[in-house]
This record gives sequence, C-alpha cells and structure tokens, in this order.
Amino acid sequence: MARRPLERASAALAMGLLAFVLLIVAEAALAVLLAGQGIGQWLAGMAHPAGALGLAGQIVFALVPLAVWRSTRPRG
Repeated sequence: MARRPLERASAALAMGLLAFVLLIVAEAALAVLLAGQGIGQWLAGMAHPAGALGLAGQIVFALVPLAVWRSTRPRG
C-alpha cells in the first residue's frame, strides 16, 4: 500500500473528524450494549472528571492527523 501525504489541512481535519466520530459511536455502543447505560447516562458521564479527561484524550486523538500534516508538509 502506497502512503500518500495529505495535501491540505482540511483533509487532515476531515480525517481526524471521521476518526473522532467513529470512536464516539463505538464508545456509545459499548456503553449501551456492555454497560447497560442509556445514551443520556453515558453523556452525563462526560461531565465528571474521568469522562471529561477521556473526551479530552479523544479530541487530542482526532487532532493527530493535523499534527502529522504540519510536521510533514514541505517548508517554503
């Protein structure tokens, strides 16, 4: 598989947004299916320190493609 660099910041942001949405959907599904929580309970958990820290980590995860794009783009 050939690796093609991202040409624009918007492409990196779109990639990160897609990854974030997939991660949130998976987390919500696991909360409902395995933990027996409702979506409202799961969202309310984001207001607690552990939930907020987890959400912050997921946002950082979503910004990784932008950070890679910034570090690999040609200078000049």
